[in-house]
Amino acid sequence: MANKMNDVFKKISKTVDESLFESYKNGKITIRQAAEKFCSAGWTNFVDEDYTIKTFERLSGETI
Repeated sequence: MANKMNDVFKKISKTVDESLFESYKNGKITIRQAAEKFCSAGWTNFVDEDYTIKTFERLSGETI
């Protein structure tokens, strides 16, 4: 039962990077805006567009 609940939770919950990547992919935000959000969420110490690009490339499996 616990495994089933974990599977359901994984399907409905997204991490910050997944959510930002989806917004970027759908054209709702730019790389710069995503980098600002990573910084404000505490994922980076400054607005780091290189980190954002590398993170999105990891998620997509493609070069951005």
